[in-house]
Amino acid sequence: MTFNYTPRIVSSFLALAISTSLLAQLPADHLKIADKYYTSGDYYSAIQYYEKYLTGLSGHPKDGFDPYSVQPLLKKAGLSDNRKSDVLYRIAASYTTLNFPQKAEPYYEQIVSGASNSQASYKYATTLRALQKFDKAEQVLENLLKDYPERDELYAAASKELASLKYIKAELGKKDIGLYTINKDGLNGSEANYAPVILSETEMLLTSTRTEGGAKGTKNNLFKTNVSGLSVSGALSKIDLPLKYEHIGAASVSNDGQTLYFTAWQVTGGIKLPAIFKAKKEGETWAAPTALPASVNASGYKNQQPFITEDGKTLFFVSNRPGGKGGLDVWTIALDANGEPAGEAKNAGDIINTQFDEQAPYYHSASETLVFSTNGRIGMGGYDLFYSKGSVNNGWESAENFGYPVNSVKDDIYFVSRAKDKNLLESVWLSSDRNADCCLELYSLSKKTPVPPPPPIAKVATPKTEVPVVETGIAKVLDNVYFEYDKYQLLDGSEASLNEIVTLMKNKPGIRVEIGGHTDNKGSKSYNERLSQQRAQSCVDYIVSQGIDAARITAKGYGASKPIAPNTLPDGKDNPDGRAKNRRTEFTVLN
Repeated sequence: MTFNYTPRIVSSFLALAISTSLLAQLPADHLKIADKYYTSGDYYSAIQYYEKYLTGLSGHPKDGFDPYSVQPLLKKAGLSDNRKSDVLYRIAASYTTLNFPQKAEPYYEQIVSGASNSQASYKYATTLRALQKFDKAEQVLENLLKDYPERDELYAAASKELASLKYIKAELGKKDIGLYTINKDGLNGSEANYAPVILSETEMLLTSTRTEGGAKGTKNNLFKTNVSGLSVSGALSKIDLPLKYEHIGAASVSNDGQTLYFTAWQVTGGIKLPAIFKAKKEGETWAAPTALPASVNASGYKNQQPFITEDGKTLFFVSNRPGGKGGLDVWTIALDANGEPAGEAKNAGDIINTQFDEQAPYYHSASETLVFSTNGRIGMGGYDLFYSKGSVNNGWESAENFGYPVNSVKDDIYFVSRAKDKNLLESVWLSSDRNADCCLELYSLSKKTPVPPPPPIAKVATPKTEVPVVETGIAKVLDNVYFEYDKYQLLDGSEASLNEIVTLMKNKPGIRVEIGGHTDNKGSKSYNERLSQQRAQSCVDYIVSQGIDAARITAKGYGASKPIAPNTLPDGKDNPDGRAKNRRTEFTVLN
């Protein structure tokens, strides 16, 4: 039988065939678009198209998309194993970059559970820490470091993160938290608000991603607002600067209010190269900005976050230019009488900078304290605020972590103090994403000065001098002594606890002390005994280096022979909390 089709019927079938073909192509097109956005650094758009790609495979609406169903969808897509892992990682990394740890977590979990991926394991652990899932984060890091073959930057970062988990637990339990008051300001919303700058007693400058009308925007700009004490008391008004850059932020103003230094940048081809500009005030407006010279704006590198000192003689800034310690570093340069850079920029040195990133320098003249943020030291996690006493001319003292609650398990960056005296934390603004799904928010913080106890009532008779009683034979745990995973070298931050032993032994020249090293029950007996002995000896070596006679102190490695908590639960499952307690360093006064 012969069928005769009319042109209308043929056209309908042809249209249906074309439509079906286009629908079949759609998920693949979404994947290509997502890859382009990811490569260009537009992570928000990349996420939308990666998830549209997965939604297209499932046939389910976007709002009902379940990230835990990703693996079956990828299998359906017929992608190679490497490409499947790459799609998952790109989604997770995009959420991480945009500070959405809750959304990143399930993607990292699927990558780690499906195949060995060291970078994803590290990112997964930091995400768990940000979500305050400390025990699970510790387990992921231990599994990563156990089999990791190289001693590279990832190994160092993972070791630091593991030590930071112990630091976090100690900080959350410290006794002076009641002295702090910290509040999130009411101007915060879904947009970022950060980098506060005090203009006067009643005005403040900050950077925000909002539009001038108050809605969330996509670009960073400078805004001015009124303040009353530690509260924003008015609406934000945008600072108009005649400069054709997409983003403007992270600023500093001279003490007379007439010169503005600020960061500006474009994102081109996924590359962000910020530069530092200067503008002079003309009446109530700002004149056309000019870029600072190459001594500050090193060509082809990131140059950002300027801070001018109160005397107008020094400019702090951040750069990843050659000659640094690694990543972004804090740099300084002298300024002449006109506020122009003079001479060469100088790196702040390895007391301040690390192989990782240091950002947002702020110098408090009254207390001679440099405050900066870094992700390169043991701390609460992410970026932490640190401080160092000293000056550009006289050098810096050891950098110290402000601890909790100045810092949180997320990012804490940008700091300014209203204090007129040496009590740096009396009245502070800072930026943090501690309670945010994304983005930095503005917080106020103050710390009360502890009231000293009243002086003792004078007596006619001279009181007898009481010698403190030192308990012998009782082992005491040394808090905050840190080692790299599977190694025995002491990490930064361990000195404070060991210095207490030094002080005790100097005040009590007749006592002898044992430092005991302990492990959990993972690994062989001989391995644990050897590692615990080496770690105990590292502590002893440090104490001896501080002037204590080596004959008065001994090291003893006990391995896993003296647990203070169960390594496993009653049902036989692993007990991360118990193992963490068993990995400890103790000291015992022998006589």
